[in-house]
Amino acid sequence: MSCLSRALAALALLSLSALTAFTLGACNGCGTNLGPVDAGIDAGPQVISCADASECPADVPECSYGVCKRPCAANDACPDPSTFCDVTAGYCAPGCRDSSTCEQGTVCSAGSCIQSQGCATKCDCEVGLVCVGGACQSPPATCAGPQDCPRGPTSPDECDDYACNGFTQLCFDPDPTPCASNADCTGRPGCAGGCTCTGSGSCAPEVDCTAQNEATTCGSGFYCDGNGACQTLPACTDETPCAALGLTCSVGRQQCERPHACAASTECTVAPSTYCNTTTGFCAVPLCNNGGITCNATTEDCAADGRCVPAGTGDACTTSLSCPADQYCAANGQCAVGCRDNSSCTGGQTCNGAHQCTGGGTGGGLGAPCANGNGEPDDSLCQGGLFCGAFTATCQEGCDGESTDCATDGCCQLSGQPCCTLIFFVGVCMSSC
Repeated sequence: MSCLSRALAALALLSLSALTAFTLGACNGCGTNLGPVDAGIDAGPQVISCADASECPADVPECSYGVCKRPCAANDACPDPSTFCDVTAGYCAPGCRDSSTCEQGTVCSAGSCIQSQGCATKCDCEVGLVCVGGACQSPPATCAGPQDCPRGPTSPDECDDYACNGFTQLCFDPDPTPCASNADCTGRPGCAGGCTCTGSGSCAPEVDCTAQNEATTCGSGFYCDGNGACQTLPACTDETPCAALGLTCSVGRQQCERPHACAASTECTVAPSTYCNTTTGFCAVPLCNNGGITCNATTEDCAADGRCVPAGTGDACTTSLSCPADQYCAANGQCAVGCRDNSSCTGGQTCNGAHQCTGGGTGGGLGAPCANGNGEPDDSLCQGGLFCGAFTATCQEGCDGESTDCATDGCCQLSGQPCCTLIFFVGVCMSSC
């Protein structure tokens, strides 16, 4: 065949190919079902372009730089196993999650398998360590993100259980698993110096603690007792079990808790801890033994529990004559507030066995009406030792604690009534039980 013939044949073949391509494009398969296009092996997650979030499906709901993405804070928020959570960007991205999916000799670093130089993430480290600059080491004292929190005692694909509290900058376990032995505490936040598994299934540090570091050394549900030991926070309904421990009662949680740290009392706005004890650095209940209040130097003393009491209260005594005039010598050998005998009372009142002046006065006796001109109960219209009942508007005697035998239990000494009955949480002396 001549050169000219070969050229004409090639031109004809080229024209036929172009015509075929045009025809196929025009009829779009001409009724033939081509089926799904094979994207190849390990094609990875589908990339969806977008102009705004309204164009993105529910599983990748945000539009970022023209591409639909799924927000995340950790790998478990990315359901596609071929993706990882890029914590810097805050979105799921294609790539490895840990070194278990990388070839031998490589490790996973920021979603890519790279040549191993020690570690790429804390998943390559032992329990309780983090990866910094390709080397496994102890976690920092404070955290800026989950990468600063230690690897948990779990499998490699769950090594980032611990989260970072952005407010306290301390690592914590958002879903702690109860421990069964001390070994279960290894690697947990706050247990770098060793922890003991308590009977409640919590890990309590073995290292000496202080009120300032108890959040990290003792952990949630514990406080430092002042002797370097972590103790379980007591339950409470009022301040009674908490005050002696330097704690306050969270009525909502019904648990004692450490007051807020402070530098000045203006930072202490939650009652009853409205005073800043600068010695301890924590908000406290204002007392005379922590500088919160000052007792009257001439008429009051500061008691051991922080209350201002009449001067002489608690002083050692052998007879009432050694106590101030308004006090008597109690059975414990200490001066206490109360009458000594009838000479200590005025207005015709008498000193009863509880060292209280009762009866007498110009007011009405037991059962006398005591409503004032406005029809309201008025205690001043009753004899000393009585009060005006809110519902009866008659003079009544109050008492502490229910009793069906006041003669034996020492209640209702003024009126001689046999019973002490609680009416709407108020003790009232009654003629019948």
